[in-house]
Amino acid sequence: MFFQWVFCSAVWCVGLVVNVIQGFPKFYAISMIGGAQCYLCPGNAVVVPILKTIGLGMGMLFWASTNLLMGWFSGRFGWFGMRPDKLTRPALDYAGVALSF
Repeated sequence: MFFQWVFCSAVWCVGLVVNVIQGFPKFYAISMIGGAQCYLCPGNAVVVPILKTIGLGMGMLFWASTNLLMGWFSGRFGWFGMRPDKLTRPALDYAGVALSF
């Protein structure tokens, strides 16, 4: 939990500096829900157990592969409100994803 506390404190400090630089723009409290509840809190809480279990290399490989696939799926099939890409050569698209693994 120390890692999570340090990381969240660093994120807060950077956010404070950016807020000061931008002249204290209007704050929308609803924006805190997405990062705190869905991504940052659970992600930071499991970093240390995952790294102790499978190591840094495998952890980064899993994280990068998940990011790659989510980005590819959202662009290819139009997930999360995005319009699907119109591909001129779909074979190259599939080959690129296959080669990345």
